[in-house]
Amino acid sequence: FRVPLLGGLIRRLNAHPVDRSGSDSTAMRLALRLLEEGRALVVFPEGTRGEEGRLRPAHAGTGMLAALSGAPVVPVLVSGTGRVLPRGALMPRLARITVRYGTPLRFTRERGKTRYRAISDEIMAAIDRLRGGAGLEPGAVPFDDPAAHTTPERLSAGPIQ
Repeated sequence: FRVPLLGGLIRRLNAHPVDRSGSDSTAMRLALRLLEEGRALVVFPEGTRGEEGRLRPAHAGTGMLAALSGAPVVPVLVSGTGRVLPRGALMPRLARITVRYGTPLRFTRERGKTRYRAISDEIMAAIDRLRGGAGLEPGAVPFDDPAAHTTPERLSAGPIQ
């Protein structure tokens, strides 16, 4: 973690940094091990915070983790953090943060980059539904675009039975 004081606090909360510049096999192995041990794992699928009120596409590693582990994925929307700690701010501000939880999703253990991407997209679509839709960054394919869902490799997810 780049911010020393905040990094120390985050480490004490048992958080682990991920190298976002490429694939981080060490972080993936750790995450899979934690899930195999039955531990809960919080993943921020976008990899970084975005502009307040906008969702960014998830990294494919999110889908890979869901597929390889077989663990249920609970979509969570956290909004308002940009007002609490805007980029560049050293101190947090008082502001309301909203957290919404979706229905847990399960994905089959099928492998492949196309599958991982589809799973990541499905997770972000579930998060987008929690906020009411249309939350992608400019230039990204909207989740409700039918053309984005026509590939035969598309993986559907549903509630845990």
